[in-house]
Amino acid sequence: MEDKEKQLIKLRFGLCIKKLLDLNKSTFDQNEKQGIEGPNLIKSYGKLATLSGVPKASIIRIVSGKINMSSTTLSAIIETLDLSFSEFGKVYDNILPKELEEYKKVMTESRKSTVSKKNKNRKRK
Repeated sequence: MEDKEKQLIKLRFGLCIKKLLDLNKSTFDQNEKQGIEGPNLIKSYGKLATLSGVPKASIIRIVSGKINMSSTTLSAIIETLDLSFSEFGKVYDNILPKELEEYKKVMTESRKSTVSKKNKNRKRK
């Protein structure tokens, strides 16, 4: 498998987790507007980190496609989101190539912006 393919797999896993957190947030917000008390949905990296035992920095790096996660990390995240592997797989499999390419662009631009900010800060010192 080529590096480019590996990178797309990491991004796909990251996008899948991001989509699940976004869905939880949307569901929570809709329930709150309607006055419905629903399940305690995980809608942030911090809460996911706390409940899964996976460091927040690792979750952020996974979501941004920077690192490969281990099977135990994936299992902890899926269990914490109260999903089965099949449910997670459905979200993963339904990510369209166009969505993945757009996410890749966003992550690339985000990295460039971060590097640019770090360089500006270094020049100021």
